[in-house]
Amino acid sequence: MLAGVSMEEMSSGRRTRILTLVPPEESISRLAPFLSRSHMEIVRAKSGGEALDLAAQQRFDLTTATLPLPDMSVGRLITELRALGGSDRTSPLILMAKGPQLEAARVFQSNSVSVV
Repeated sequence: MLAGVSMEEMSSGRRTRILTLVPPEESISRLAPFLSRSHMEIVRAKSGGEALDLAAQQRFDLTTATLPLPDMSVGRLITELRALGGSDRTSPLILMAKGPQLEAARVFQSNSVSVV
């Protein structure tokens, strides 16, 4: 099960929705075909602001973010994502970081925030 999506939902054709926040210079093009075949839909945001706008409009089963963010702090992103709705709109969040960003991101690690 992924982010509260049951096996029945996945086998029924329901697409798992992933919001990914990656800097413009990074590409997810190699990963997208695999996820599409796996009944997963990726929606890409290039900034924290764009990610928040998308998350306000639709529910995502998983959110990923590559740090650092171009336009806001990771704390602000997490706070604003969580403020968008109740627990049914709170998807798990995976923060991807390296170097000094990795240590800074660990502060936010919790039940619904993972750091890799």
